[in-house]
Amino acid sequence: VYKSGFGDCKGLSNYMLAMLKAIGIPSYYTEISTVQNRFFKDYMNVSQTNHVILQVPLENDTLWLECTNPKLPFGYIHQDIAGHDALLIKEDGGEVCQLPTYPDSLNTQNTKATVILNPDGGAVVNVEQRSYLFQYETEQSFTLLTPDKQKEYLNRSIRLNKANVKDIQYKESKEAEPFIDVNYTITSEQYGSKTGNRLFIPVNPFRDRATISRKTRVHDIYINYGYVDTDQITIRIPDDYDVESLPKPAIIINEFGYYLSLFEAEGNEIKIIHTLSFKKGKYPKDKYDSFTEFNKVISNKYSEKIILRKKG
Repeated sequence: VYKSGFGDCKGLSNYMLAMLKAIGIPSYYTEISTVQNRFFKDYMNVSQTNHVILQVPLENDTLWLECTNPKLPFGYIHQDIAGHDALLIKEDGGEVCQLPTYPDSLNTQNTKATVILNPDGGAVVNVEQRSYLFQYETEQSFTLLTPDKQKEYLNRSIRLNKANVKDIQYKESKEAEPFIDVNYTITSEQYGSKTGNRLFIPVNPFRDRATISRKTRVHDIYINYGYVDTDQITIRIPDDYDVESLPKPAIIINEFGYYLSLFEAEGNEIKIIHTLSFKKGKYPKDKYDSFTEFNKVISNKYSEKIILRKKG
């Protein structure tokens, strides 16, 4: 590994083990699977694994090192191995253990947006978004894109007509519990659609849920990791418009997670809060209708409109 300057997970983990050993820090070569989270413990064998990491036991904690991907933060346990069984290779034999994982409630993405709406339905939108842990990991590739590709990436995630993304800034925090901030501005000639003396405004252009049309389910339902999305959107409406209609608030709680929406109009501002949480887990296939209905309801809620009426 030293001579060639590269190696696979086995070679790189062994290399790190040797370097730590040279300075008196014990560590253990660790077999793990990035596909299956549990071993067949009554028939242990390395054919159940496809990856190698390193365990470093500390006095009051345990450090897990992903030696193959240098872009991951030090001490962070990524989604492909978090919570999985692992086989430690020690001097006196193998030992099966389980890696820790993060609570669903910490895998968050928080979006704050201020919409300055024009009388013709155009708008300028200032967006601040922070993604933690597994959601950080999903967004981390953003830092590797060119500015043009970053713009394309953000444009694809916005459900707006004639939208243009500009002034993109990001900051990555590579702590043990990492996060990434992405701030940008959207200009749109058609944030709202105008019909006569009314404007129809989307409640949330940042979210959507796919509706699933299959009528039968062969396998159980798996939610690989739980998460929480929270959106806080403030819309500043033009002085010559009043709020005619707001969507009704909603709270939906079931075994898969929960959804919350709140709306408040005061003066020339409308404040919107959306929260969506899914829980990690395996759900029987006979719950498929409930699962698809939950997704359908959420999709409809994210697609709701605010109606503004011109004064006079």
